[in-house]
Amino acid sequence: MISSVKKIGIGLLIAAGLAIAVFIAWNIGAYFGNANQVKSVVTIGRPIIMRTPGGLLEVASLNINERLELVDPKKMFGLNLGETISQIDVPSTYRYHIELKPEWKMEIRGKTCFVISPLIKASLPVAIDTEQMQKRTKSGWARFNKKKNLANLEKSISSMLEEKASSDGNMQLVLEPARKTVSEFVSKWLIKEQQWGLDPEHQVKVTFADESPIN
Repeated sequence: MISSVKKIGIGLLIAAGLAIAVFIAWNIGAYFGNANQVKSVVTIGRPIIMRTPGGLLEVASLNINERLELVDPKKMFGLNLGETISQIDVPSTYRYHIELKPEWKMEIRGKTCFVISPLIKASLPVAIDTEQMQKRTKSGWARFNKKKNLANLEKSISSMLEEKASSDGNMQLVLEPARKTVSEFVSKWLIKEQQWGLDPEHQVKVTFADESPIN
């Protein structure tokens, strides 16, 4: 009888030891990551391929750490129930291009080429670095919707950044770099197709279609 009890006790100890070992192994794997994880990208549906007639010339880009915020205030019977505030910080890359298809207006006067370029446009959607994204959310004192508010903000990331991409502030930041890019692009074409040099006397002056032409 005593030996049977001992055997049962030893069995329980072994089982408990195995359970502890499995628990430790599981948590170590969760902490350090699973070396056997498999990452994959699977295309859902049929790819849609669209050609860009004439092509695009990328003229400038902006790298900005953006903070997106959604504030949801609430009042009931004149009582302020507080504000639910959600924020997302995300590194964003804005890119800008001009279309090569539209007609370019050029006029050479002596050693100066005057160019009227097509408009600068934002390349959409805006690229974001999801691995560096940081999220915060908190409910007002009488609110319980911080998770829903954050989810609504996450759904709005693309549209908010697209609006920012075409804002006057962003367009002003890329205007002069874009002008320089177009000037270099035209200069290379002139050197190839015309008797044009790299000396300071040969100039390319660029205005965009929404600006007043240079006389």
